[in-house]
Amino acid sequence: MITNHLHTKVTYSLDNYSFSNIGLGISLQIWKINFYGIIDNLLNYSDISSLNNLSIQFGFNLIFN
Repeated sequence: MITNHLHTKVTYSLDNYSFSNIGLGISLQIWKINFYGIIDNLLNYSDISSLNNLSIQFGFNLIFN
């Protein structure tokens, strides 16, 4: 957590294609809306043609409480 409204997450995982899958996630909460972005396989983006796996997500959530 960077602030009460801005959060980050770094992940590492092993899969059948790579032993160096590092991901990054970030989210920002403004009022009752949460915006987020998640990307994985960060170390392999220099050569996109050789990627076996790619995941990028962007979105928002409405918060009801």
